[in-house]
Amino acid sequence: MKSSISTKRQGMWGWLLQRSTAVLLLFALGSHLWALHLAEQGRKIDFQKVSQRLQSPFFQVLDIILIGLVLYHGIYGLRGILFDLVSRPGTRSVITWGLTLLGLAAFLLAIGTILVFLGG
Repeated sequence: MKSSISTKRQGMWGWLLQRSTAVLLLFALGSHLWALHLAEQGRKIDFQKVSQRLQSPFFQVLDIILIGLVLYHGIYGLRGILFDLVSRPGTRSVITWGLTLLGLAAFLLAIGTILVFLGG
């Protein structure tokens, strides 16, 4: 059985990462919105335009980071909401593993989508 201190430290790191991703999302999402919408005002956004933008390693890395941040932040937030409703440790473990697998699957799907734009 885990000690109370160990469990609290795990919760602290998750909480800290949740807050850190929120701050990082402000910068990453701001960069994404600027590059995609503000800098390209009036231009139609289509598959060709997105594919062209994703040829840049900068935008590849930015989009992958943005996807990772959004998924972690959202899934950890959903986990927190579900934990408010469930108190049994076994059920919480199932929730944590299920959401982790869901997050990994969504991340891999998003990477696959980026590869489509790259012609891979």
